[in-house]
Amino acid sequence: SLVSAAAALAAADAALPSLTSGCYYTPARIAAGLENVRRFDWAREQRERILNRGDAIQYYLGPEVTAARDYAALADDDLWLLQPDTSIPRTYDLNENRAVCPVHGEEVRKVNVWCPWSIDPLGHPYQIRCPLGGEWYPSNAYHRGDMTGGAFPDDGTGCVYQGQRYHFLKEYAAMVYGTVVVPTLSSLSQAYLLTGDAGYAYKGALLMVRLATQYPNYGWDGTDFAHRENRFERTYLGPWNNEHPYYRGKKGGLVHDLIWENIHLERIALAYDALRETIAGDARLLAYVQGKGVPVANGEDLRAYVEDYILRAGAQAILAGHLRGNEGHHQTAAMAVAVALDDVSERHPNSLDLVDWAYHGAGATAHILINGLSRDGGGHESPNYNRIKFSFLRLARLAECLRARHPEVLTAERCPDLLAHPKGRALFDHAIDILVADCLYPDIGDNGGIAAPRRRLDAVKHAAMGHEFVEAFRRWGDPRYARAAVDLSTGEFHPAPLWEQFPLEALRAALAEPSSEIRRGTRLIDGYGVAFLESGAGPHRRSAVLNASSIVGHRQDDQLALWLHAFGLDVLPDIGYPKTWDYAAPWDRNSMAHNTVTINERPFTTPRFYGNGTRFIAERRGVHAVCAFHDPYIDGFSFSRLEGAANHPCDLYERLVVMIDVSDTAFYLVDLFSVNGGDQHDQSWHAMLVEPEVPGLDWVAQETGTLAGPAVERFSAYTCRFGFHYRKGNFPSFLADIRRAPLAAPAVWTWRSGLPEGDALRLHVIPLGGAAEAVMGRGRSPAWPQDQALDFLLVRRQAPGGRASRFLSILDAYQDTPTVSGIAVLSEAPLQLRVSRTGGEDLVTIHVPEGPSRTTGPRPVGVRVRSLENGQVTRDVRIGHWDGRPEVGSLRARIAATDHATMSLTADAADDAFARQVAPGTRVRIYNDRRTAQFEVARVDVIDAGLRLTLKHTAELSRFVVEGVENGALRIRNRGPFVTGHLTADGRPSDRGHDLYHGARLGDAPDAPIVEGVSNSQPPAIHLVEALPDDVLRERYLGREVPLYEYHVGDWLEVIRVED
Repeated sequence: SLVSAAAALAAADAALPSLTSGCYYTPARIAAGLENVRRFDWAREQRERILNRGDAIQYYLGPEVTAARDYAALADDDLWLLQPDTSIPRTYDLNENRAVCPVHGEEVRKVNVWCPWSIDPLGHPYQIRCPLGGEWYPSNAYHRGDMTGGAFPDDGTGCVYQGQRYHFLKEYAAMVYGTVVVPTLSSLSQAYLLTGDAGYAYKGALLMVRLATQYPNYGWDGTDFAHRENRFERTYLGPWNNEHPYYRGKKGGLVHDLIWENIHLERIALAYDALRETIAGDARLLAYVQGKGVPVANGEDLRAYVEDYILRAGAQAILAGHLRGNEGHHQTAAMAVAVALDDVSERHPNSLDLVDWAYHGAGATAHILINGLSRDGGGHESPNYNRIKFSFLRLARLAECLRARHPEVLTAERCPDLLAHPKGRALFDHAIDILVADCLYPDIGDNGGIAAPRRRLDAVKHAAMGHEFVEAFRRWGDPRYARAAVDLSTGEFHPAPLWEQFPLEALRAALAEPSSEIRRGTRLIDGYGVAFLESGAGPHRRSAVLNASSIVGHRQDDQLALWLHAFGLDVLPDIGYPKTWDYAAPWDRNSMAHNTVTINERPFTTPRFYGNGTRFIAERRGVHAVCAFHDPYIDGFSFSRLEGAANHPCDLYERLVVMIDVSDTAFYLVDLFSVNGGDQHDQSWHAMLVEPEVPGLDWVAQETGTLAGPAVERFSAYTCRFGFHYRKGNFPSFLADIRRAPLAAPAVWTWRSGLPEGDALRLHVIPLGGAAEAVMGRGRSPAWPQDQALDFLLVRRQAPGGRASRFLSILDAYQDTPTVSGIAVLSEAPLQLRVSRTGGEDLVTIHVPEGPSRTTGPRPVGVRVRSLENGQVTRDVRIGHWDGRPEVGSLRARIAATDHATMSLTADAADDAFARQVAPGTRVRIYNDRRTAQFEVARVDVIDAGLRLTLKHTAELSRFVVEGVENGALRIRNRGPFVTGHLTADGRPSDRGHDLYHGARLGDAPDAPIVEGVSNSQPPAIHLVEALPDDVLRERYLGREVPLYEYHVGDWLEVIRVED
């Protein structure tokens, strides 16, 4: 038990390890871990997990530790064979029956389309188990030399059964490495540190040597280790000359692929750090491995063998670009290897090579949080993948280990403080702000997914991360960070890294501070591009999320998609992570698969990004509203290839959403989407994975084919009516069971969850500007099970001449009884509605002007909500330009001065009304003729020069190191993930507003040049709107770090009026 384990610690001190050479596992760190175990239940639980329980074995990676005692109990020969020979590949041509069982066929994909198998290396070594029938494959005992036994033998090249090839051993080799071998190294090494039992160290060292005999490499050219064996053929893609046999263009990797291997290598390196003395000094180990043919003469030879064949092979792969994961993966792996090598000699690759690569080379860590985060802490990927940025906390900790050992060479300049920039703190704030309804991430990009309705009231949390906030609290002392470190499911602090000191008393004291409370309401994360309309409490919490993002990684065509979570249920979920990459473009990523609008059935422009912004977000007396725009179809985008067809551009793509609270338990949304361009506009709607109740319209069924046409079969290639050929199909050819009906009056679709509380969503579709067409169908990817097809409603409007369409909807999410009972359109110009609802009615006025939304300048949009109960006005909230008058809906001022070091500016506010409207918490939109951004005001001071506004977030977009000047462009060394700009044939930027840096200022001097864009070229470069002579650019910028700022003196501030 945990109690008895704690009691036993006092008697075990004499047996504890006396590591002297550990660079990470120093005596102080080991002492901190043991002290944690003595003091804290969470640490004793981690000890129990390492020693006796382990993590569940599943998939190809995920478990961090196995049960050390189980694997230490294995005979040496069995433990030696735990790591398969890497002559067995770990991937294959995935056309060859991936996730297919010889007996149950593709039914196993209902369990997991990527990897449905399970393994049990202790009970069934070198076999995988079918999740449906429980049978084990292959039938032969490969590890005992049996290559042919049974009906399903596999000798490493696959099993041919009834004319089809199955790759049982390749699957096993991939699974056991990531989920057992590497976690066992972690558990055995830490078990040794926790108990002092040299038996754990011996077994861990034995497994480490076995891995060294099998670990691949890319050869040793350019290193000081040319005498070592070239194992290129054993690399992940070595059998195919370093190109994936299925995913053409994918390269790299060692045992696992170029992404996952970084995760494993970090853990292997730390395990080595704990085991290095045993590897070098255990005579029994030396004799055993010599008997296995390892070519070493003594302990130091063995240590060098392991170090070279694992750590230096990993280092060489990182430095050559053969390992490259999400931002944070490869950099942290590099630093872990640097720590484990602990080598600043003249031999290469060494620790300094890795540090310099990680910080100032391709790893770009020195500026990664500045260049890889938005001003409000959001990364360049979908929310779940942005968590990987917290890897840099581990990297910083590892760097401190090396700096402590070698302060003379590892200076602060060489290893700069990653969290010193304001974006370092914003990273943590973002992890608090991004949570929806206190429990989950918004479905942005490939986050989330469609599944049977499931309530999540037991999943509430303070933040998207846990123990990481201990580090944030230690650094900044913010009581909110102490609160974020609390696990709401237990009421205790999240389990922290076992080997780090834990400031319990300070954390507890901070929780007593009122400022520690975390409250999330309606809010905007504008830099990342997501707005939350959120209210209610406990089981009645609700959050409507408008996705105005333009992420670069793990992106989908979901711009301005709407997502709704209420009563602990995803009532309006989104597609989420693809079940296979083969159909991501026509299905998972496709704009028509998301709750947004598509023109001419055309996927959005890629790879172009940004072009997005928020007009306003506001909340007053239960009225929450946001208006955002996007530009998914860039200038020159082709909507038709038909001869003689006009190409009508899209410059209006704007969504305005209002959430109206009716009571503590009831609410509804009003949603207006405006779009122009092309010839046809489709608004897509899907909700929960249940069949909706459909209004009684004059439906006409299409007996054959798909939405692509009666003669177009499901999932097939076709040429659409606009002349575009889709060789892998497109969303319309994935949507079958088509029926159509004219939609001339409001109609209601209802999705009932089937849950006992009666959760449902009623979607009221109100046609504006004449009749629309309702199109329904059922869609899925071929990778989805057939019984999981998703029902879609498309509201279709024809747009002759590219004229604008307006899509008006009301979404009523409720339990048992609907909130909205009737809707009447009182006027279309201006748009006025009467919504009859529980307890009264609301008169809603929405003003969205004609003309382009693409502009960064003022645009008079606004909302008014008048609530009546028993004939009496109970609420009259007016937001922005609700009546269309530009002069009264907002207030403006010019920026007179900036102080970027303090994140402040001075507003030349001659109008006292502007000063009265601005207070801490107010959002100001800062814009010029090229860019727009929303900032939250943290502090207001009246000074002689005007109004000094201190902002919550930095204006610094990025900081680049200029290493060359050519033809008016500044060549930069440290490209960041937001650098996506394209160039014309004559070398000029072509993206304009689709370049994040378009319109930014290069520095903060009074004459700071305006940036046209930053090109993702070789090398990347900063381009200016008005080019300066090269000699001037060299004098000002060459060899220097140059910041790019959001705004400058002379730019405008706009504050939306909110009144009641």
